[in-house]
Amino acid sequence: MRAILFLFASIAIGLCSCSGENPIPVETYFQGKSIFLTSDIDGKHQIFRWTPDSLIRLTFEPDYNFWWPRCQPNGDRMICFRGPLMNGLSTSTLWRFKKDGSQGELLIDPTTYGWFGMTSANYSPDGRWIILAAEIMDSLVGDERWHLFVCDSLGDNPKRITPWGRMFYDPSFSQSTPLGIVYTAWPEGTLEPFTYNIRWSLEVHTAKIDTGIWQIVDEVRLTDDDALNSMPMQTSNGQRIVFSFAEDQINPSIKTNIHSIWTNGTENSQLLRDGRANYYPFWTPDDQNIVFQRGEFNVYSLYAIRSNGGGLVRILGNDANNFMHPFVEN
Repeated sequence: MRAILFLFASIAIGLCSCSGENPIPVETYFQGKSIFLTSDIDGKHQIFRWTPDSLIRLTFEPDYNFWWPRCQPNGDRMICFRGPLMNGLSTSTLWRFKKDGSQGELLIDPTTYGWFGMTSANYSPDGRWIILAAEIMDSLVGDERWHLFVCDSLGDNPKRITPWGRMFYDPSFSQSTPLGIVYTAWPEGTLEPFTYNIRWSLEVHTAKIDTGIWQIVDEVRLTDDDALNSMPMQTSNGQRIVFSFAEDQINPSIKTNIHSIWTNGTENSQLLRDGRANYYPFWTPDDQNIVFQRGEFNVYSLYAIRSNGGGLVRILGNDANNFMHPFVEN
């Protein structure tokens, strides 16, 4: 039985946006849109909803952190992770709330399935499915590996869709191909035990999910480099993928760029390279802009750039608190 948690309170916090040269006009462009995000502005990390007029806190458990909000398409729900430690993958659980922060319910406790942790949960475009990465014992190599799982929108009946042996991470659904997905993974044939050098071999891939056998098929590797690629996301028209590219392999949280690539693997373009940590890029619904977290010394703000890399603007941030994991909704 799912644990039910009712959280009805909400508060509004005003915070000014700051801009750089030739910026995207935040106040006008984001009118009618919302950004759901993670912030520690009130202490523990909680879920907030930002509009150009307000910042509204949605979760209110003082002993827990909440992060990674993702809204259900064509619905009134959102999912996020909850745990005593921020990004504590081994202690986090997946929860669902109404978009106003009320009616919280537990969807997935990883210990129920013998998972060691989970991350990167995302809805399918029709809202029927959730895809996520979970760490499990891989029977082929006798070691722990991250694999991709798909469950229904209530978190039930998770199915492993990736083959034994390799490591898979950062999944999201294609916005244009039915049951198409984009993710990062070790290249096919990579079975070596986990090391930091192998960790850098995560490359961007696409595939489709065959629901007859619940496995990925038609896998295509898009990148081939020595960097740590992460958090790929496809445009709504299915033509391009944006992702983070860690140039500094020793300290990826210090120097990470924003890249985009066509879904056929051509034109791997560098959109932003500024010596900072640029993570979690997220396309706006019209595919015109990219919202992401940008930081230095582990303090992150929300920024946006145009699809060609121009117009850098800070949407939300200060010098002391984190604003992370953006999800843009019309």
